[in-house]
Amino acid sequence: MLELDNFVIACRRAVASGDGETAVSTLRAVWEAIETQGPFELAIELGARVDALADLAPSSRAAALTALGRAHISAGRLERASTLLERALKMARVANDVGREAEVLPRLASAERHQGRMAAARGHVERALALRSARGEDDGDALLQLGVLQRQTGAMADARATYERALAIDRAVGDVNAESTVLNSLAILHAEQGRLDDARAHFESSLALCDGIGDSRQAGLALGNLAALNVDEGHIELGRSQFEAALAIHRDTGERIEEGTRLMNLANMDRSLGRFDEAGRKLVAALAIAREVGNPRIEGVVLESLGALEHDEGHSDLALARYEEALALHRAVDNPRSQGTVLCRLGELHLGAGRLDDARALFAQAEAGLRAIDARPNIIALLCLRVRLELACGDRAKAQAVLDEAMHDAEALRLDPQAQDWTEIAALRAALQSGENEVAK
Repeated sequence: MLELDNFVIACRRAVASGDGETAVSTLRAVWEAIETQGPFELAIELGARVDALADLAPSSRAAALTALGRAHISAGRLERASTLLERALKMARVANDVGREAEVLPRLASAERHQGRMAAARGHVERALALRSARGEDDGDALLQLGVLQRQTGAMADARATYERALAIDRAVGDVNAESTVLNSLAILHAEQGRLDDARAHFESSLALCDGIGDSRQAGLALGNLAALNVDEGHIELGRSQFEAALAIHRDTGERIEEGTRLMNLANMDRSLGRFDEAGRKLVAALAIAREVGNPRIEGVVLESLGALEHDEGHSDLALARYEEALALHRAVDNPRSQGTVLCRLGELHLGAGRLDDARALFAQAEAGLRAIDARPNIIALLCLRVRLELACGDRAKAQAVLDEAMHDAEALRLDPQAQDWTEIAALRAALQSGENEVAK
């Protein structure tokens, strides 16, 4: 923290004296120091001061705006982040600084992607790649961003090919840190498609590379993902011990957001085992972290988990309040994917209470939002909820039609037969064949 304090002091002094170049370089140093742990407000406040300097060269202003935009992304203020990064892009182009432009574009793509503007995000990434290519350069980071876009829009084969291109580049230049990051992303793709053995191999490879270079931060991420995979496969105690080890790493490295994520992971395990009090304590701690670092985006996710916990405990009114609070935050930060998931949870709550018209309206809202961003994995889960609704209404023909749509989407994503979505689809198919109007959840 002493180094960070020195950067902050140097940045403030440079701003006060009008030394723009030093102000920009120290602002970037401040951002690199707090990127993974916050407080993001510090970078936002300093960045605004640097941006207010009148005589910054366009390329330097682009650098400052990029750091400021990234701080807003981390704080969950995505619309403002997009505005700042668009200004950075304009300044880079005014300066005719192609390298700076290629640096800004993937960051702008990230802000757009998080808001569900996938086409715009893809255009920015592809422009960055074209700029690098024209200079005879490769950009593994931009390829990684493209792969995430492809994965989140259901283009799984394309995403896999993109990740593998990025992996080849990182290996060719000997960038072990980047290689471990791509392996982790590739493992997530395998896990989402149900190729669990491939996912495990890639997570373990990522971990081995992290251990080899002493990258505790990335090791914590990969270990947490491996823990989730083990839990999904039924290796509960192994998964728990890995989540706890990842939590210890994040606390040691000061990764506040990831600390909160691991607390949520452990809380979900406690919840599944009926340890509701312990789950609640962990989620309250995660909520405090989200508020401490100033990230309303993560705060909304934690509130949604608290709502699910209240739902499990039979506290429908409390669950409803948590879900509505989460939905308000998701809307405030323009998070369409999470808006869709919490609308599904609200619909499920009403479905369980027999308020079928309310459930139908909420599912319709969720579906419109999720289809607008082409969130196909989430749409499959929603379609399964709609099957349950039609069964509860006694419309078995409609239930079958919706189930057929879910099956078609699952096949289009090439999900592995062992994937959770197929398990749910199988249970719904069995209910339809048996004549039941309800399915155990």
